[in-house]
Amino acid sequence: MVGLSLSMCVRDLAEGKVRYKDVAYISTGTYAPTAQDFLSVLDTYSTTYWRDYPKKAQSIALWLWYDGKIIQPRTMGKQPLSLDNGHWQA
Repeated sequence: MVGLSLSMCVRDLAEGKVRYKDVAYISTGTYAPTAQDFLSVLDTYSTTYWRDYPKKAQSIALWLWYDGKIIQPRTMGKQPLSLDNGHWQA
């Protein structure tokens, strides 16, 4: 599966709606070119989108990052993919 939203896809993973092994990658709308920038995004998301399970969601997001499964089109001068058809693609 290909995810199109860091916040929503990590939430699905944390809630057990999607299995980690089924995720090819997540193409996000974030702009976090460095690991420090990415950690800052995770801190923000942990108090908003993931406030019910901040540590679990942060861990999942970091696994995705270190496994090379986070793609950020904005860091490459491109626009993120559209969420018009949902935040997962098979």
